[in-house]
Amino acid sequence: MYVSRVSGHVDWSCDQSKPCKTIWQAVTLASQGDHIYLDGTDTDKDPYTCQSGTSEHPGIYINKSLSLIGFASPMPQLRCSEETGLVFIGSENAKEMTVRLSGLLLNESFVRVQDFSVEINACKFKGIKKGLQFVKSTNMASSIEITNSTFSGNHECISVVVNNTMCPPQNIQVDIQADKFLF
Repeated sequence: MYVSRVSGHVDWSCDQSKPCKTIWQAVTLASQGDHIYLDGTDTDKDPYTCQSGTSEHPGIYINKSLSLIGFASPMPQLRCSEETGLVFIGSENAKEMTVRLSGLLLNESFVRVQDFSVEINACKFKGIKKGLQFVKSTNMASSIEITNSTFSGNHECISVVVNNTMCPPQNIQVDIQADKFLF
């Protein structure tokens, strides 16, 4: 799947020759495990938004394993309104799910990942008020891996919340390794 703010269309093909115009459109069409490639061309002037075609969930709601991968220069920029963001809600049916974010600039845009494993590489998080939130509410194993990424000018940076009070896992381990955090 391909998404382009410059040459994207509102029809439903989303291939390399006719990319989608919005992330929401590509996510809606994507199947479990798909890669969605975001073109960075002109997103410094006209960033991707987190608007969806539904009012059921604020922002872009994702409930399947996906990869969002940036390409082109400048780095693809997402700028979501204060009430929206990228929201990944995993499965309660004991099915492990993974989200991958690579080569993206999230400017004033929160990301919430619940019951997913997550891999973040070469991303920039800038000016985020709610931070990068990881929520664990099932007993399914999940992992968080953040590499080659920067956080700057954020009100909150990273939070990990364990919500399973009925049957908390025996071992909860959070290990954050970073070369540097910019505040």
